[in-house]
Amino acid sequence: MTVAEAVERIDSIVRNTYTREEKIFWLSNLDAQIATFILHTTPPEKYKDDEDLNTVLLVGAPFDVMYIHWLEAQIAYCNSEIERYNNAITMYQQEYNAYASYYARQKAPEKVTTMKYF
Repeated sequence: MTVAEAVERIDSIVRNTYTREEKIFWLSNLDAQIATFILHTTPPEKYKDDEDLNTVLLVGAPFDVMYIHWLEAQIAYCNSEIERYNNAITMYQQEYNAYASYYARQKAPEKVTTMKYF
C-alpha cells in the first residue's frame, strides 16, 4: 500500500475534515515507530505531501490494514470520539502485534541443538 492509497482509503471510509498533509504526517510517524521498534532500522525520512505520495509503506499485506485503523484512530482521537477511538486503536494494536510477531518469527535464528540427550 502506498501513502496515497492509505489516504484515499481512509477518506472513503471515514468522513473527516483533516488535510492530506496531516494524514501523511500520521503515516510517517507510524512508519518511524515500525522502523525503530520492530525492524530495528533507521526510520525513513518524514513523508512530504507531494513528493512521497507513491512511497510504499513499510508493512505489506496482509498486515497493511493497520495503517487504515491507525488513521481512523487518529481522526477519532482528534474529534474526541473516545468510543470510536478505542475501537480503532484496538484493531490497530491487534494488527501491529500480529505483524511484530510475524516479523520476529521470520527473523529468528534457527534453533541449533548441540547437546545430545542420553
